[in-house]
Amino acid sequence: MSHNTPPKPGSPPYTRGIHPNMYKDRIWTMRQYAGFSDPVSTNSRFKSLLRSGQSGLSVAF
Repeated sequence: MSHNTPPKPGSPPYTRGIHPNMYKDRIWTMRQYAGFSDPVSTNSRFKSLLRSGQSGLSVAF
């Protein structure tokens, strides 16, 4: 790779993304921020979201 030639997508140093075709062949993961004040309620909510088709969860600490 020369200094002026960018790397191919999906190859180190991953400056063009981690997937060779990025999101042309697959959609991105939709995420919801969700949580409650206690772990039991939060776990229940996360399980409910996943059962309803959610493909990813984001948790704020």
